[in-house]
Amino acid sequence: MATTLKITEGVPASYPTIETGLTSPSAEFLSAVWRRIESYIAWRWNERSCEFIASGDGFWEPPLKPATFTATEYWNSSDAWEEVTLRPSPLGGYLLDSGTYRFTATLGDTETPPGVIQEAYIRLANYLNEMDGRELSLKATSIEGIGSFEFAAPNLAARAMQFSGAADLLRPFRNLGAN
Repeated sequence: MATTLKITEGVPASYPTIETGLTSPSAEFLSAVWRRIESYIAWRWNERSCEFIASGDGFWEPPLKPATFTATEYWNSSDAWEEVTLRPSPLGGYLLDSGTYRFTATLGDTETPPGVIQEAYIRLANYLNEMDGRELSLKATSIEGIGSFEFAAPNLAARAMQFSGAADLLRPFRNLGAN
């Protein structure tokens, strides 16, 4: 089976707009929520450019979806990329012969994300918004003779996808090596 060696993904001009119920969230915050969701799943919304480098012999399909390929190239013995027409695989994607290939694509769906993605986005945005220094994100510790202090619990932000419930909703959109 062929292996994806490198993915160079562009940034979309904008992310889908979904009402979160938050009062005046910043555009930077909302973009960060989308980036967090997209880093967790294999699907993308709003188009952007993408380049995949794959190598090996056998079946290959893009690990990010949906992808519309604009060019397929093979690294030839002259140390240059050469346009190539590839055979389709019966499962989708391509059948590659041994060697290194470059796939140039437009990545992302232009449709509104399905309701389950929207709900995951809302849950994650609300969870991260609550972690702005209030009680949820702080842990109090008291050490005799020194005093007490508060610090942010490190795994609250790191595990936000799981703690918010978004991870459970996003499970069907992950790519764990097989579809």
